Amino acid sequence: MRQKLYTIGEFSRKSGISPKRLRYYEKIGLLIPEQRDQYSDYRYYSVNQLEDSILINELFMMNLPLDDIKKIITNRQLPKYLEELNKNAVHLSERIRELYQSYVLNTNTIIALNNILMQEPLKTEIVTFPQSRIISTRAQSIMNADILVTERKAQLLTMVKRNKISVSMSHFTVFHCGYRKQFVPSNQELVVGDLELFYLVETISGNIVDDLRSGEFTLKTLPEFRAVSCIHKGPYRSMAKAYDALEAFAAQHNILLEDRSIEEYIIGSSKTKNEEEYITRIYIPQKGALQL
Repeated sequence: MRQKLYTIGEFSRKSGISPKRLRYYEKIGLLIPEQRDQYSDYRYYSVNQLEDSILINELFMMNLPLDDIKKIITNRQLPKYLEELNKNAVHLSERIRELYQSYVLNTNTIIALNNILMQEPLKTEIVTFPQSRIISTRAQSIMNADILVTERKAQLLTMVKRNKISVSMSHFTVFHCGYRKQFVPSNQELVVGDLELFYLVETISGNIVDDLRSGEFTLKTLPEFRAVSCIHKGPYRSMAKAYDALEAFAAQHNILLEDRSIEEYIIGSSKTKNEEEYITRIYIPQKGALQL
């Protein structure tokens, strides 16, 4: 009995796989037509290949990568089928974990931003910065409120992604050599100072050893400390007034302050082009409180 054959259009309608996709499957050797007409070059598929298309669709529904689907189709042995399914189950489990972390980070960021947007700017207060694990990079950098350390921030975030580190969405800068030096008048020479950028670390899934060994990055614990703090809304260059308010508050309450500060960039240049929408939280630690 002559075997029933389907044109590519007929096979596409029955299998639910587009002709374009079928041509790609042929190209990579996953599903090669049973026959090719030597004159018209038309493709013809068999009933058995319709069985193959059913298995391909089932495996796609289980989110198997195309390379693993090809291994199953070309092998057609139950042990191989189970082996690939087990590998995929491990992969999916890891992916679900990563997606859940992303969901939590997304949700927490929404909540934090909504809370911040409702806060009154320049409202000074005494806060306790909790003990935190941080990933940081520290170097001599230009200290100017108009010059962003974008390159260093990008390098740090790339390292974070490479090592599957779950971090806070806000990044921080520690001004180790005096926070006032960043407000340099435009007619004066730029000041170079000791700046440290960091993210708060939640979890680490990758192997971070090689990056730490390079000496460019540091994973450490930031001890709990007390600080005077406020929210600044607007361009970085106008933050001097926020520092004025914090120093006045400290003087009023007989609080001695460190010469260094920590700035938390909640909304900055990467999230909005409008400088008036920038939101920065400033922390000036009490004297002797910050051991970093």
